[in-house]
Amino acid sequence: MTLPTVFFGFIMALLMGSGFHLWKGGGLSKLIQYLVVSMAGFWLGQLLAVLLQWEFLPVGALQFGFNVLGSVLFLFISFWLGSQNPFQKKNEK
Repeated sequence: MTLPTVFFGFIMALLMGSGFHLWKGGGLSKLIQYLVVSMAGFWLGQLLAVLLQWEFLPVGALQFGFNVLGSVLFLFISFWLGSQNPFQKKNEK
């Protein structure tokens, strides 16, 4: 994988994390969380696609479809886990 491909992947992952933060909101800590989680999901999607030799919307050496799916999946799981408060009782609001 070439350096421009890696750079393009980082930019796309950061854009998805930023867009998710723009949509869902939150402070600086949530922005950093979404950027890191988006990056992890993006590159794990790439790794999974390469290991399984699957292709879905390839863009050069990137399996862009799997990258986006991984990033979005990780972002929603992160949002869901971050919105849960394990110490709050069900009757309290």
